[in-house]
Amino acid sequence: MSFALLRPWSSSTPPISHALVGTGHAVLDAFSSMGFIIADMLGRHPFETTFSIASVVIQPLAVKTRDAWTMLGCSNAHGYKLIAEGQVDSFLEGRIRKVVVASIHAYIERKLAAEKRDKSLPRTEKATAASVARRAERKAATAPAEQHFQQEPAE
Repeated sequence: MSFALLRPWSSSTPPISHALVGTGHAVLDAFSSMGFIIADMLGRHPFETTFSIASVVIQPLAVKTRDAWTMLGCSNAHGYKLIAEGQVDSFLEGRIRKVVVASIHAYIERKLAAEKRDKSLPRTEKATAASVARRAERKAATAPAEQHFQQEPAE
């Protein structure tokens, strides 16, 4: 059985879907010219013209724990630690634990307020200062021994 026997059309006539391609272009051209006409009436470029009906964004009051941890940028273990410490509020809805979004916002606000109050050096700067101090102490401790070795050959 050859492929030519399976085709319902001859090789000279294209299938119906290919025959309608030209028609599709004509319809598309008509609609795009309508877009230009509407854009001209509105005084804008056709790609800048937006037709939208009012959209309402509904913010959730509570989210699943995975979404809450994504919002906070923390791990699962740290998120449940926050719940255990009472830092964020949560409740069970059936078997699913949900975290109150307002408590996530309040937690972030508390962290920002604490950060503004605490003007001490960050941990890395403290560690760097301590490391520099230890290095200076070691250098001071080894300096007299090096001078002693240098003085022996001079005698």
